[in-house]
Amino acid sequence: MTKKSKSQMPMLISILALLVALILIGFFIVPKTSEIKELSNEVAKKEQELELGKKKVASIREAIKLMAQAKNDIEKLNIAIPSNPNAEEALVQLQEIASKSGSVIIDSSVGDSNQSTQKIGLTLNGEYSQILDFLSKLKSNMRPVEISNYSMVSNEDESIITASFNLEYPYLDMEIKPEVKESERSIDE
Repeated sequence: MTKKSKSQMPMLISILALLVALILIGFFIVPKTSEIKELSNEVAKKEQELELGKKKVASIREAIKLMAQAKNDIEKLNIAIPSNPNAEEALVQLQEIASKSGSVIIDSSVGDSNQSTQKIGLTLNGEYSQILDFLSKLKSNMRPVEISNYSMVSNEDESIITASFNLEYPYLDMEIKPEVKESERSIDE
């Protein structure tokens, strides 16, 4: 080999290395960077889907909470204004209110139930403050009641008062009819 070819040899090796580097860049690195861009776009889409999913889950949880609250409210309303007269429950509530106020029920009677109202007569004994406490507790009871008539008689020798009340408890006069499925209906209908 000649001197000229020996001096060209490093140059040829450099050019060859540069060509190999360009080929490597063209075939391996450029496709990998575009693949990385595609993957980062997919990651961004998945992150958006994740955020949307989190928002949906939060909305569902909020809806579940609202439904539970509505269910509790309905249960309270069913206690406050039942779908039938339910005089026995009203008498139990009256007995509980009387015992909390310190007065004593000496007589009670269940009257007619008409026009979505259950009538109950009640007579109780107690001191004046106990009767007032009974009325206060009756007013703040969950189930609404209307006092249609009352009378109070005091004994001159004692501080005990006998109070009589005619009470009216409202209820929802709803006749619940069972649903009939289409398949259960007869041909005659």
